[in-house]
Amino acid sequence: MRKKIRKICPICGAETEKLYDNLCRECYVKSKEFLKIKDTIEAQVCKDCLKYLRKNSWKFVSENYEEVLEELTYALIEDNIKVKEIENSVAEIEILEIDPYNNFCRANVRIYGKIDDIEYKEEKEVEIKVKLVQCKDCARKARGYYESILQIRGANKEELEEIKRVIYENIKNFSREDSKAFVSKEERLKEGLNFYMGSKKVARKIANILKKKYNAVINESKKLYGLKDGKEVYRYTISVRLPKFRIGDILEKDGKYYQIIGISNDIVQLQSIENEEKIKMNLRDVENSRIAAKIENLPKAVVISKNEKLKEVQLMDLERFNTYTIKGEFDINEEVKIFKAGKKIFAIKQR
Repeated sequence: MRKKIRKICPICGAETEKLYDNLCRECYVKSKEFLKIKDTIEAQVCKDCLKYLRKNSWKFVSENYEEVLEELTYALIEDNIKVKEIENSVAEIEILEIDPYNNFCRANVRIYGKIDDIEYKEEKEVEIKVKLVQCKDCARKARGYYESILQIRGANKEELEEIKRVIYENIKNFSREDSKAFVSKEERLKEGLNFYMGSKKVARKIANILKKKYNAVINESKKLYGLKDGKEVYRYTISVRLPKFRIGDILEKDGKYYQIIGISNDIVQLQSIENEEKIKMNLRDVENSRIAAKIENLPKAVVISKNEKLKEVQLMDLERFNTYTIKGEFDINEEVKIFKAGKKIFAIKQR
């Protein structure tokens, strides 16, 4: 019977049947650095927008700082971890601590795999130290950088507030894809609002959103600002003008009066206030027509009685408490608007 040849490890002197690079299993594993990662990784987070820097690119995760810290911990460890000479290695990252007050995270990194016939496991604790800085786009915003001016014209006070909400809501959505989606300055003028936009692409997108929502007309112009790398740089002015009329307004056409009841794809739908005849007009033709009354400026009234045989109703003006009897089919207690055309009085439905 042949004797098994026992081998001796030159480092620890242990006898073993198999050597790995002339070392026993334990000394071989100790001599190698299979899991390589820094004990401390430095990270940068923008103090204004909470994007974090990863491979020279600013990444948006969330408006919640703890969620940002969690995501960057996983991402930066993945970017920095190196595993050598291990077959079928698997890495696990366990977050041990997230401290948003001290800008600090701590995680455990484990790897599993095989080295030759050795089942191997190793783990290290890693710290993430976060430095709050200002990203290049937030720095641009702070300096007043802009590529275009988005002008809002022809809107009333309530519409301006709604448009402002729409603009900032869309900027928030677009900022995840376009880092220059921001407003560096907002200017309130007698004729409307100006928004100084960091991205002309985003300004155009928002202008089109407003066009669809308000049937607005868009005009664009540009002005030479300077040169960059030998190329001309322009600043753009994008004007969004709301039509002078709104749904519910009264329009005069050929001596007759019509209420605007709908707008779709540059076509305006109108209804006669006398016989409910419906017609359609091009948006630009309506713009060039006379608006006889704005619906919000007409006095309010309430239907206080009705005569179904005569198809008449009695109205009471809610401002002066005058009463009027007119032709029309309305419900008792229904609120309407009063429109006077010469000696004629009409009840206008609120739309």
